[in-house]
Formats: sequence, C-alpha cells, structure tokens
Amino acid sequence: MKIAYFDAFSGASGDMILAALLDAGLPLEQLDKALANLNLPGYSLSTSREIRHGITATRFVVHLDHNHEPAAEEPQAAPHDHQHPHKHEHPHGHEHPHKHDHADDAAHGHSRDHGHNHEHHKHHDHDHKHKHDHDQSQGHSHDHGHSHEAGHGHSHEHQRSWAEIRPMIEAANLPPRAARRATDIFQKLAEAEAAVHGSTPEEVHFHEVGAVDSIVDIVGAALALELLGIDKVYASAIPPGSGTVRCAHGLLPVPAPATALLLRGVPTRPSTEPGELTTPTGAAILATLAEGFGPMPAMTPQAIGVGTGTRPGKTIPNIMRVFIGQAGPAEEAATDDGLEHDRVCIIEANLDDATAEVIADAATRLLAAGALDVYTTPIMMKKGRSAVMLSCLARPDQRQQMQQLLFDHTTTFGLRHYTAERSMLRRQHQTVETAFGPLRIKLGLRGQETVRVAPEYEDCRRAAEAAEAAGTSVQQVMQAALLAWHGGDKAANSGRK
Repeated sequence: MKIAYFDAFSGASGDMILAALLDAGLPLEQLDKALANLNLPGYSLSTSREIRHGITATRFVVHLDHNHEPAAEEPQAAPHDHQHPHKHEHPHGHEHPHKHDHADDAAHGHSRDHGHNHEHHKHHDHDHKHKHDHDQSQGHSHDHGHSHEAGHGHSHEHQRSWAEIRPMIEAANLPPRAARRATDIFQKLAEAEAAVHGSTPEEVHFHEVGAVDSIVDIVGAALALELLGIDKVYASAIPPGSGTVRCAHGLLPVPAPATALLLRGVPTRPSTEPGELTTPTGAAILATLAEGFGPMPAMTPQAIGVGTGTRPGKTIPNIMRVFIGQAGPAEEAATDDGLEHDRVCIIEANLDDATAEVIADAATRLLAAGALDVYTTPIMMKKGRSAVMLSCLARPDQRQQMQQLLFDHTTTFGLRHYTAERSMLRRQHQTVETAFGPLRIKLGLRGQETVRVAPEYEDCRRAAEAAEAAGTSVQQVMQAALLAWHGGDKAANSGRK
C-alpha cells in the first residue's frame, strides 16, 4: 500500500501541496493532461526551482489568461515594495475608486504573481470595488498601495458556487477515486463557507476558491495523488499561523473563519512564523483526505518532494514536504482485496433518562456536524432500566467535536470511544436516462466487479415529486432507474459519472 505523509511544519496551501507532489516525481505534463478533462479555460501551468532559507524547492504556478479570473491561492511575502508585472484586461466597464496598501504580513495575499501593473483602457467607464478574499498561505495584509486609473473594465469578483463546480467534476470523466476526493474536498469547503455565511453548501459562492487557479489546486491535488498511486494520506499537526488576515469581510484574526471550521478536530500547533500559514484550500485538502495527523506513520519512504510558495519566510523556510512510500506492516494488513479500507471512530453513550425527542435531536445534530452515521440500539441497564445506546460513527479527527455534542445535547455523564477498521466497496456514480429524466445510480465496486447497484434516493424523490402523472411513487422511479441501468442503456452509461 502506497501512502503519502505531508509535513506541513510551515503551513499548507493548495499550490504548496501540488508543488510538493510534483517535486516528488509527478511530471507536470501528466498533471496538465489530466486536468484538461475539466474543460476549464483560461490558464496554463508551470513549475520553477526556488530557494527558501538555503533549501531548494519546487514552486507551482497557475498562469491566468487575459479576461479570466485573478489568481487566488499563493503564499505571500511580508510587507514589501514590488512592481506588478502582469496585466489585467477587463471585459466590462467600471471605475477604480479603491486604493491598495501593503499592511502587516499577517493578513491575506490575493494574487499568485504578486506585484502587477494594471494597464487601463480609457474607453471603459467602470466602478471597481476590487474585493479580494483571502486564500493565500503565509500571506500578508494588503490594501495594495497602488491606485487604479479610470477606464479599465475588470471585476475581481468572479465567483462559482458549489452547484456550478460539482457538474464540472462529474462531467470530467476523472478516475473515480480522484473524482471522489475532489468532490469531498469541495463539499467540506462548501459546508465551512456556508456555516460562516449563514447559507447552504449548494448556495454558497466561493470567492477565490471558485476561481480557476483554486479549482486547479483542488482537483489537481486529487489527480496528483491518483497519478502517483497514493492509497492513503497522513499529515503532521497543522500550524494555522498568527496575527490577522484582511479579506472581503474586513480584518480578521488568523485562522480566518472558514479555516477555523475546517480545522475542527485536526491537531494544530503554534509557529514562530507570523502570518496566515494555512489557507482554507490547504486546510480543506488535508482535513478531508488525511486519515491521521501527527508523527510520520510506519513507512518506507521512496520519494520526497519539497514544495514552496512565494513568501521566503522570516523565521522558517516557507516549504512543505511530502514523503511517499510503502506502508509499514500494520497498514499493509489491509490486503489488496479490491476493497477500500480506512479507520473510523465510534463514540457511544448509554441513555436511560433521555426522552425520545432528546435522542432524536442529538442524532440530528451529530449528522449535521458531519458524522458518518448515527444509530440507536435498545439495551437493558442496571436496576432493570430499559435504555438506548446512541452510537456515532465519525472520522478520527471528528472525535472531540462529536463528544462535545453528545455531552451538550444528551443526558449522559460519560461515553466510550474507540477506533475501528472499516472495509468498503468502492463507490462510483453513473447517470441513466429514464422517463422521469436523468437519474444517478450508485455502484459498489470490488476491484472492477460491480457487486451493488442502487438508485440515488434524493434524485428519485425529486423526480417523483415532479412527475406529471398523479400518484407516482419514489419506488416506481427507483425501479425505472434500475431497469435503465440493467437494460439496453447499461453499456451506453458504463463510462458516465
């Protein structure tokens, strides 16, 4: 079993993660070709070798074409004077009343090629609010002390919602595991952003995370792991950073709100380096994919990659290392049986004095917080009392959060928790055409063998509600989906996601 361990001693960002994986041996051309399946226009990729505190590392850059979104995720330097070499050409008119000042190095950066001359075309009248969200690792506060001359049509507020990004991934025909990893990362990020802004994951609009380069970072990280054959991911404790970060919502303390939510249940540690060391994108990737945080697991390293961002670092080099190799004996115990394996935490509480309403409320809260599953078991306790055992299945990094919810919303005085090994069929989605419209089918695969086929309930429920024929049931729609998959359309749909 091949594993990757990310040593994020100087923080984490999407581009640093990709840079480290490229430095570990993944050819850039191979990654670029795989990303082309997204049909995402307006960018090109490059790498360069740079030195940080005497250590040579790879830097990964997404170059944006004219008339496309600004870059988003890149570690930035401390306060400095710099020229801005790249142009922005703007498709619609607005004025530039704002002014950017470089402030302390603890706030956010907003551009990959940080330092750019804005050339303005005087035939455009426009009002440019120039809102910058942070998604920079090790960034610095800047209100960008250059002013803009009038006449330059450009909005840096291009945003994509999770509802827009998901179909891009589903239509890209990515390797199933890479597609699932990318989808899981975006889902986790959407949930964090929705919680911050009082919205829903589907409705939330990512700011710079929805820009081209951040989509490349997230999907690229999932593809890079797949291309390198990585089965499991682990990471060190994560340093969020210190100080403040300036984003679209003002000057905020580090970690920024979304990053803080993404790091719930993830071991963190302080750092002597000032600034925002871990970005929302970096936090989302590691919090979603890492099966454990802490010291390096038992493994035989075969490749080591070193990635960097823009900022050189004040007290420590601005780099991230990845160790790639074969797992130790304990990890290899999960043999190559065509199944997927991971670890989960089971948290249990015996309740003999809680009402059914209290138990149901607690279960709802646990699921809303991201529990993998919640279930109850009738038990008999001392003194002949009938009781309920409330069990919560969660990722190991979610244990503390789930424990707190159980203590806050049930009557328990104590609970149990333990780690269990889990074996699963690999999941894959296909779409079939039916009389009720396109419906997703969930497949359970062992190796390349399909052993489970199940229609997606929510798709079928919505189709039943929208059906013109009165009295159409969910069961009828589900049967239609299964017939479409098993019937003559199965071959036509076999390559669809």
